[in-house]
Amino acid sequence: MKNVMLLAGGRQIGMAIARRMSAGMKIVVGDKKLANAQAIAGTMNEAGFDVTPVEMDLSSRGSIQVFI
Repeated sequence: MKNVMLLAGGRQIGMAIARRMSAGMKIVVGDKKLANAQAIAGTMNEAGFDVTPVEMDLSSRGSIQVFI
């Protein structure tokens, strides 16, 4: 089983942190706009990371629980 990193927010700073800290981990990127999460996942998957994008709203407790 792989370790997992949860990245909330599909932005450049989060992606930079994930790239440095997640070697060998499964990364799940959540963003309110699925297109943002997909863009980050696409970039990171092309660089050799194992990334899955999901839609997630940080203002919704239920959405965060599903994300986790």
